[in-house]
Amino acid sequence: MIRTLPFVLLLLSIAPALAQTGQNINHALLGTATQSADHPTYPTAVASRCIDGNRNGHFFNDNSCNTTAVMAQPWWQVALAGPRLVHEVVLYCRADAELTFVTDLFVELKSGSTVLWSQRACTGNGYPIRGGRVRLLMPPGGITCDAVRISRPNATASTVTLAEVEVLEIAPITPVNWAIYGTAASAGGATSYPAARAIDGNTDSFLTNGSCAMTSVNGSGGGDWWEVALPRQRYDEVKVWFSTHASPIGPFYVRTFDGTSTVATQLVSSATPNAPTVVSLTANAYVDRVRVLRNSFSSPLIIAEVEVFNHSALDAEAKDFGTGCRGSAGVPALRQVTAPIHDSNFDVRLTNVPSNPGVAFVVTGLSRTANGALPLPIDLVALGAAGCQGYLSLELTQLVIAASGTANSTLTIPNLGWIIGLELQQQAFVIDPGVNALGATVSNALRLRIGL
Repeated sequence: MIRTLPFVLLLLSIAPALAQTGQNINHALLGTATQSADHPTYPTAVASRCIDGNRNGHFFNDNSCNTTAVMAQPWWQVALAGPRLVHEVVLYCRADAELTFVTDLFVELKSGSTVLWSQRACTGNGYPIRGGRVRLLMPPGGITCDAVRISRPNATASTVTLAEVEVLEIAPITPVNWAIYGTAASAGGATSYPAARAIDGNTDSFLTNGSCAMTSVNGSGGGDWWEVALPRQRYDEVKVWFSTHASPIGPFYVRTFDGTSTVATQLVSSATPNAPTVVSLTANAYVDRVRVLRNSFSSPLIIAEVEVFNHSALDAEAKDFGTGCRGSAGVPALRQVTAPIHDSNFDVRLTNVPSNPGVAFVVTGLSRTANGALPLPIDLVALGAAGCQGYLSLELTQLVIAASGTANSTLTIPNLGWIIGLELQQQAFVIDPGVNALGATVSNALRLRIGL
């Protein structure tokens, strides 16, 4: 491990940060979408498909994606219903095709004709996975704008095609999904669709993309069930995302447990694929396990994602943003394993590390807007890594060694009460000889909020 600064001294040298508080508001839903030109072959793939509230990326089957005409410099835009505060823009991608065409996007936040903020996304070969998402974070405090524009200024004959665009304001009680830190299990199921697929943070419902869990068919043996074990605390709601391959979906039950005791069992008569079914949990009840189950059916239970939310200004949270750049083993992916809680270890896992030499560095930074005098993100083309972007300042560097393409890293967070709400960032730099002039690629980034 290599440390550029002892972490405790680093924290003591800065002022405490206030936690953001609030519910997420998607301003795009009340906006008006337009695009450079409609595609003549797909006249229903209009701009408004990206603000219909449906993340479904099945272009041909479910009619929830846009596509522009094939042209030079295509663009898509949503005009908001007046000036709105924006903290995040999230792009959801097509699920039924490789996304080599989702490259070199240019995202702008505008007020009238004035560009207030802009950032390149998916540069070079850093396109996202099928059915994946790209999250772009605004500077702390957000930006007030009246339009968001997504273009491909370097394209000579291509499209802008997306499943959904969310323009989010993070308002007073932040919903934090704790399921991503849990342990999933299910009633048997195919090894290709393990229970953990339903807590991978990806709501993509296309079964063949590898982001869904599938149970066995138990019939009269007690029905089909899937569950996640969680840290014991009070939770506010469960969101269940079913796969489009799930038939039938309902009726089903959401059952909560505290140890071996059942807290509540709630019946849901029906559900819609590609949209969350929201179940409010019993107020003030402690829960350590959430189960989704059905009575006897002749088909398996197929779940795209289960999210278990606590609404709190003090919860620990880790979320991905930005994109990595493609190396010899694919695009390096950095993912949280545990929550960034004070007086604990925060663990991350890095995948798609090339076996030779199997070395990477996980960097922790205080800022995602500037590294010294350099504004962030920074394009690494000048260093010989075209298409790669650095998203954070460089305060702490940890060497990690990969085995079978995977490396783990741990950040020790001290027991200092005033750091609750402090935001940090992490990103991995992966040694990859010969992939470019620099001999390295980068992963996506993580934004951490230290909590209780």
